[in-house]
Amino acid sequence: MNTYEIQASPFKIPGDIGSWRTISIRNDGDTPVSRPDVQAFGQLDRSDLHAIVAEACDPDMRDAEKAHALFEFMKSNVVKWALPSLDAEQNPIKILNVHGYCNCGGFSITLAVLARAAGLKARNVHLPGHGVTEIWHDGAWHLYDSNLQVTYPKPNGELAGVEEVQNDLTLLDGIDHDFHAPCTFNLEGVREIYAKHQVWHPDLPGEDELHSMAFDLLPGETIRWFRDERARFYPHQNEVFMVEPCGDYVAGGTLQIPGQTIRAQREGESFSQRFQRQVPWAIVGGRMYASGFRTPQDGQVQLLLHREETELNVGGILTERTDCEDSFEIIFDFTRALTLPPPAPVLYDLDLELVLFKVRPESELRFDNVRVELDLQRAPQTLPPVDMEGTDLIYRDNSETRQIMVSAE
Repeated sequence: MNTYEIQASPFKIPGDIGSWRTISIRNDGDTPVSRPDVQAFGQLDRSDLHAIVAEACDPDMRDAEKAHALFEFMKSNVVKWALPSLDAEQNPIKILNVHGYCNCGGFSITLAVLARAAGLKARNVHLPGHGVTEIWHDGAWHLYDSNLQVTYPKPNGELAGVEEVQNDLTLLDGIDHDFHAPCTFNLEGVREIYAKHQVWHPDLPGEDELHSMAFDLLPGETIRWFRDERARFYPHQNEVFMVEPCGDYVAGGTLQIPGQTIRAQREGESFSQRFQRQVPWAIVGGRMYASGFRTPQDGQVQLLLHREETELNVGGILTERTDCEDSFEIIFDFTRALTLPPPAPVLYDLDLELVLFKVRPESELRFDNVRVELDLQRAPQTLPPVDMEGTDLIYRDNSETRQIMVSAE
């Protein structure tokens, strides 16, 4: 494990103690770097179930104390919102690292999986229109509703289980439920859910079925994280929806994949470059940048995208460079054409075919750099805190040598 501190150099806001805008990690070496990440001192590592349990629970805790600690972790680290992707509900690692928000079903499954990772007996409980978790300790099942952020104490102070609440609805009275949006019911709705006396216990995913945050940053690549005020995206029925941000829980990033220099020698000559990349985060957009040189100022370029045996013709925006009249830059935005975002982990497999057209045989037309930039979605709770003072960040990866340039601004 390669670990070292970095100087944050926080951006100073008048009247504020300082905050960062972006954190960039660039691989300046010749070999891939495994699992690069930046964390604040004392920040929880959410990339692994056992790491979460180790941070949230003390090994000497009793079972009831562990259950309560994990319940508090869910309340503090996951935002109540819509289901982020069609497969996210069954994948706690994805909820905690990729999206950072979920519906009640995601809350119930995630808490149950974490409790099992802590060595506790736990089960996912589906009620009519709602999901909760039950954890076994002190000889009985106890209900933990991390979505509505409540438990139901009995008169003797012990926490009730689902069956006990169904048989005594007065346990719901006087409890401060979190009915903030997008919750669609109130206390009477909760009462109706338990009054129906219907319960299902769906199977929980095994640890080998969970999402992996393993990621290699290849030579020349840069990954950049930032806090943003843009809307978030999630797929539903093959459509892309924009979800309005709630609070500060919006985070984004870009992965910059370097390209190569290509030169046109003949009329209509084409060059094919394949970008194949697997990332653990959801991809919510992307574009290709191509900067080049032409003399005299003639020549055209056509971009053909090939993905899953489908050819997509994407229009490009030609931007003239002001520093040199012979230089030019073309930006191709293929976000819509690729029907993004797919579920994470994403195998981004794209063939770019550039067809260059020269007006006269003696003219020169070349691309000095062709690169792809992917827009990523990441759970903001996994980013270091915005406010920083001095060297309060650390960088980690699984490489043996230091070849990463880390910067925060």
